[in-house]
Amino acid sequence: MCSSDLLHAGLHGDFATACHILVPQFENGLRVFAQESLGKTVVNIEKDGTQMAGLLKRLLALPEITTTLGEDLIFDLQGLLVMQESVNFRNDLSHGLLGDRSMGVNAIYFWWLCLRICVMLVPIRPSKPAEGS
Repeated sequence: MCSSDLLHAGLHGDFATACHILVPQFENGLRVFAQESLGKTVVNIEKDGTQMAGLLKRLLALPEITTTLGEDLIFDLQGLLVMQESVNFRNDLSHGLLGDRSMGVNAIYFWWLCLRICVMLVPIRPSKPAEGS
């Protein structure tokens, strides 16, 4: 499933399907964004060929990510996905501690944040004026 399918699943109330795949896709997507758009090295390749990916906590702490997404959105993402003292939705989801019926508002909110970020990061291209106008 691609991200648009997962966002579509959320539009139809299937937050269990959407979030089980969106959470890891979000983390990887943030890594790709940091590396390709911001020029930050977030994946280190060791001498033996193994790769060590940057942790989500470190990614969300990058000043360039904060500038791009805004402090309020970073605060929400840290509370939902990283901080053990907070909701810790990512950990609960990853370890199978949430059933399909116990997704609740945290799943809906995370899905909505993903939708918001997708819209925020779409480049705005001015439309070309029609001929003769």
